[in-house]
Amino acid sequence: MAELVRNYFDNLQTEGLAPNDEQEEALKSVLNSVTIKLSPAEKLELKNRLTKANVEEVLRLLPSGKAPGIDGVPYEFWKWVNEKSKSAPRTQDKNEMHLNFMKCLMAVYNDIELNGVATGSCFAEGLLNPLHKKKD
Repeated sequence: MAELVRNYFDNLQTEGLAPNDEQEEALKSVLNSVTIKLSPAEKLELKNRLTKANVEEVLRLLPSGKAPGIDGVPYEFWKWVNEKSKSAPRTQDKNEMHLNFMKCLMAVYNDIELNGVATGSCFAEGLLNPLHKKKD
């Protein structure tokens, strides 16, 4: 039964789609027909690296109570880690490392912006979990 369901959902997103080369051509055609262009100011804005404020805003806006992604980690965890890193007591011991969570996230996302996602990474993959609802 599990295999039947898996096969159904594996094929659900690809059934009836054109081959990859036809999809690429269609994508190029659509992108070439876009007439809205970025202004010089907008282009300049996109060249900026992410700031602490950008990352904090996104983290704050993440919805709670949603199903976790493919990594199984819910948004609440990232919010919790951020709060813990902010409230962790600082010591005078220079050998003791303190987690600066925002700095870590900024470094990761800015590195992705500059270098792209590592080959073989599942960074941008999603997960589809069908849920049974009582009235279905």
